[in-house]
Amino acid sequence: MLGTSIKADYNRRWLQTEYNTAVRSARQAAKFKKYKAVKHIYPNLEFTPSTAATPREEHKEYYGTILPIDDPWWDSHTPPLDWGCECGIRNTDKDVTGVPVDIASVDPVFDNNPGKTAEIVNMKEHPYVKGVCSNYSACKYRNADITLAEPPNRPECRICLLVAEMYKNLAARKTKYNNYNSDQYEKVMYNKKNGGYLVIDKKRIEFSTKSKNEKLKFEKERSMSLNYAKAGYAIEMLEEIPGVPSPDVRFNTTKGDMKKISSHNNIVNEARDAIYKKKADIILFEFTVETKDIYLRLDRLRKMKIKAYYYFTGREDIIYRNF
Repeated sequence: MLGTSIKADYNRRWLQTEYNTAVRSARQAAKFKKYKAVKHIYPNLEFTPSTAATPREEHKEYYGTILPIDDPWWDSHTPPLDWGCECGIRNTDKDVTGVPVDIASVDPVFDNNPGKTAEIVNMKEHPYVKGVCSNYSACKYRNADITLAEPPNRPECRICLLVAEMYKNLAARKTKYNNYNSDQYEKVMYNKKNGGYLVIDKKRIEFSTKSKNEKLKFEKERSMSLNYAKAGYAIEMLEEIPGVPSPDVRFNTTKGDMKKISSHNNIVNEARDAIYKKKADIILFEFTVETKDIYLRLDRLRKMKIKAYYYFTGREDIIYRNF
């Protein structure tokens, strides 16, 4: 039991470290691009001290280094420079200091400028990749461009296996979309990049003409369904049966109910209604605002074993879930 506990704690710590590093790299990439846009005003970058409680001694030599933003030194010395590194950069018009002499070379995994490479670390040196595929540097597929004509086929490469699986899933999705009967369904859209699609039962469309409220409800659900379909989910808007509580959509292979909500107050009640009354398997939210209370309610649903997918108005391209 002790060994299992230690292993679980180590895995959590490692995953958290990877996550923190990915976030910091993304932030540094965003900063670098922003600084490039205004380099005519602030032409240089300054290496700023770590905010960590215990900064690395080998990084202290870089503190205060000021070089032009296009200096090749930044290609290998843009933070983070190691796991958990909290050093930073900022733009400046101060005078250039020159290149410091490295006491210790940068770990090859962090020989990277995320603002130029769009990679959180130097992936070809990462243990997940290094030694796995000799073709990584020239690989056309590592950004999951699954719109290419032929899937890759290097059996030793995990990327090839993943992309090949994507091709297989895409083919199955496209076949399913094409097989919907046009007499019964309106085929709204198919996303060839991720296999998401939207089809609507024509009886549902007809029902939406019965009243103004039904029309508004239909338009809301259609808009939400499109957003989920664009994100890669297979959405089938189901027939509405008068007087019979039922889910709004088939979401991939499960039944889902859709709710657009502007506060946290009704999240739990709406979810209970969807799961226990309408017999949905999951609930699909659109939140018009983002608040701490919304996240607290979503966590409460998780503890109740109610699965929810959600996105925020204005950020429809990012779909989250609470499980």
